[in-house]
Amino acid sequence: MKKFIPFISIVAFALLFTGVALAAGVVPDCEFIGGVKGCNWTHIFGSNGIFNKLLVWITTTAVSVATLAILWAGIVMVTSQGNQSKYGEAKDLLWLAVKGLVVSLAAYLVIMTIIRFFVSGFSTF
Repeated sequence: MKKFIPFISIVAFALLFTGVALAAGVVPDCEFIGGVKGCNWTHIFGSNGIFNKLLVWITTTAVSVATLAILWAGIVMVTSQGNQSKYGEAKDLLWLAVKGLVVSLAAYLVIMTIIRFFVSGFSTF
C-alpha cells in the first residue's frame, strides 16, 4: 500500500487543482475567426494560448511549492537546537527544493524557447 501513496497523492493533486486551472482562464476562447469556428496554432501555442497559460500555471505552482519547502527547511534548521539528525533532514530538504526549483525553471525556459521557435520562426531570435 505504501507504494501507491505517491501515485494517489499526484492524482488527488491533479484532480483538486484542475478546476482551479480551468477557472483561471487556461481554456482559450475559440470563437468565430474570419467566419470559421475553431483554434489554430496561435490559440494553442501562442503567447496567450492554452499551452502557454498551462505552462505558466504549472511553473508558478512549482515555484510556490519550492519556496514553501525552502522556508520550512529553514525553520527546521533554526529550530533543530543542535540535533544533527533534524538538521541533516532539513538540509536534505533544502537541497531537494533548490534542485526542484532549478529543474522547473530550466524546463520552463527550454519549453518556451522551443515553442517560440516553432510558432514565430526565426523572426524573434
